[in-house]
Amino acid sequence: MKTPITAGTCYDYANDYWLKINDDFPDITAAFYNGNFSKTLSQAQKDKHKWVLSGIGFKPGDRVLDIGCGWGPMLAAVKEQNGRGVGFTISNRQVHYCKKRGLEVYFEDWKDADVKRYGQFDGIVSIGAFEHFCSPEEFKDGIQERIYKQFFSFCHHLLKEGGRLFLQTMTWGYKVPEFEEINPDAPHSLYHNRIRGAILGLSSWWPPSSKEQIVKTAKPYFDFIESNSRRVDFTQTFFEWHKK
Repeated sequence: MKTPITAGTCYDYANDYWLKINDDFPDITAAFYNGNFSKTLSQAQKDKHKWVLSGIGFKPGDRVLDIGCGWGPMLAAVKEQNGRGVGFTISNRQVHYCKKRGLEVYFEDWKDADVKRYGQFDGIVSIGAFEHFCSPEEFKDGIQERIYKQFFSFCHHLLKEGGRLFLQTMTWGYKVPEFEEINPDAPHSLYHNRIRGAILGLSSWWPPSSKEQIVKTAKPYFDFIESNSRRVDFTQTFFEWHKK
């Protein structure tokens, strides 16, 4: 199951690698090319931050919570726009990195967080973390949707009236794999099964099955506004990482 210990394995020890190939406040989620693949990776990431802030209706002075803030790229963008960002992460090295650069970040798992401790926010963002909230074991135990409902309830209680949540996540899409397919020791002829097994074993994530599942579990707390599929953008982001 996803714990601070397994998060440390996945994120803490990848810290130096990402810092070497990225700018300050490295962003290891999909950039926003929006059809313009002549952009640099840095510019595409900055454009994504602007796009996200626009999506939550951000204005100077707003207080924004980033759940799964990583090395703080969204928090830095909020600060640059004269807002106040607060970040949650379960990586000690990410906390240290962000605090050293003047960002307000806490070692906090949202599942254990006290909603009264942090007050309310004008907006909440969570980018590339949602797929980690349910482990393969929790999916197998049939509690995936219970976890998602808990997350949306948590966000609902932290948002001011009219506040918005921006959520970016992977989904399995057209085919949710069977457990028998998740095998890091699968033969080379079953390459995808090896990759799935390696990734799931390292980071302990199990993505939602679809957008529809997310909308359904959010429904008691949020009204669905808009969604975008950015698979091509993520592909381009990987290409740019590979070049670096």
